[in-house]
Amino acid sequence: MPVAKNVLFKQVDFLGKYTCDNDYDLIISQRFLINLMEWPLQQKVLLDLMSKLKPGGKLLMLEGSRQGVDSLNELRRAWALDPIPIKWHNLFLDDGLLISFMQQNGYGLVEQDGLGTYFMLTRGIRPTLDADVNWDCDFNRLAALPGMRDLLGFKTAFSRLKLFVFQR
Repeated sequence: MPVAKNVLFKQVDFLGKYTCDNDYDLIISQRFLINLMEWPLQQKVLLDLMSKLKPGGKLLMLEGSRQGVDSLNELRRAWALDPIPIKWHNLFLDDGLLISFMQQNGYGLVEQDGLGTYFMLTRGIRPTLDADVNWDCDFNRLAALPGMRDLLGFKTAFSRLKLFVFQR
């Protein structure tokens, strides 16, 4: 089902049998791998995804980060706030293990980024100012402004979600 010239979206069951081309320029995984509850299963799917890329192709991943959760919760503890747990149905990725695994399989890390400023402001500072947290508020909209993360500089620190771009 093409939606634009040279763009094709496919729904694939990576845990079952499937057929898929293996000449993609770009594959995007958004909060997908974290729902696979075992690192070996996440590795299997990563290998499947990587095998679908043509030489020079990129795998763009926006996934949960164990280190991001830990640093945010450390900040929250310093301000006497309860930690924010990872949901029972998620297995957030260990940044170092992910990068090492990808490099061992021939993929270089092209970019790593995050939403650290947003999470620090909305999950760290705001709850200290207002115990009645409403996520649909002006404070959160301000924290989400594009220039805000560059202004404060927290990109990957405190970021529960991180962007990883790997290239074949």
